[in-house]
Amino acid sequence: MTTLELVAVEKSYGSTRALADYSLQVPAGRVTAFVGANGAGKSTAMRLLGGLRTPDRGDVLLSGRALDTGDRGRIGHMPEERGLYPDEPLRTQLHYFATLIGIPSRRTRSHVEEILERIGVAEIADRAFGALSLGNRQRAQLALAVLGSPDFLLLDEPFSGLDVEGLRQVSDLVRSLASDGVGILVSSHQLEVVAAISERVAVISDGRAVVEGELSDVLSATARVLRLMFRHEGLSTADVQAFVARSGGRPRRRAGALIVEVALPAGHDIDGDLVAAAAAAGPLASVEVVQPSLRDILEADR
Repeated sequence: MTTLELVAVEKSYGSTRALADYSLQVPAGRVTAFVGANGAGKSTAMRLLGGLRTPDRGDVLLSGRALDTGDRGRIGHMPEERGLYPDEPLRTQLHYFATLIGIPSRRTRSHVEEILERIGVAEIADRAFGALSLGNRQRAQLALAVLGSPDFLLLDEPFSGLDVEGLRQVSDLVRSLASDGVGILVSSHQLEVVAAISERVAVISDGRAVVEGELSDVLSATARVLRLMFRHEGLSTADVQAFVARSGGRPRRRAGALIVEVALPAGHDIDGDLVAAAAAAGPLASVEVVQPSLRDILEADR
């Protein structure tokens, strides 16, 4: 299987180390969710994979060989920082960039029109990029990323600014591209959307790998959570705080209720003694065992 990957890379900017002994795989035909807090190293890793930066140490490989400048056309990159010219029409810019990446002039028009239709921006392609709505600017940047039909796509916050219909369209497009064999790495704070389109996940923290693998395997290996919801009426703050301290739970407030989540040991369901202790601490509105999500994995690492 064709794979774009980082192998034991290190990258620093001055005295700040962005990546430390970091490895990551982006296999062809799969969508990999790239998850980490702000400043974790996601954007740096994407720049290395796209050939926009070189590592201080380690390797960037494409199909097992070192990535070189001739491979850049095989990798589409949608950075969080947008790069289209605000005063120029989208269609004009795509024609220009198609020429820059070497698409033959006889194919440029048909290729650009195909992309505009597939991304859903053909009707607005003659407007200046800066005059487009935020959601349409996102689609325009995605159109630029898929110019030249790359084998790999690196998408940094592709869902930002999209409405519900836009989210559906871009999500469907990502799935469609992966089914065509494109390897896709997608980073977004909208973790529920990313989880819905991804088969794999890579979690990064402080420039180091936390976990990488099949999304279903990573989620099933993560401890399930006992979620206890307390009603505010008749609730003793001191009693609940004592329960939280004893149980190692994580409290958070929701309108009209206090929620305490306690990680369960692997293979365990509802702990009767734990629920009894919670009931003694305050009035319970509900008790449930929940499967962890990508957001739970990210927050647990903080």
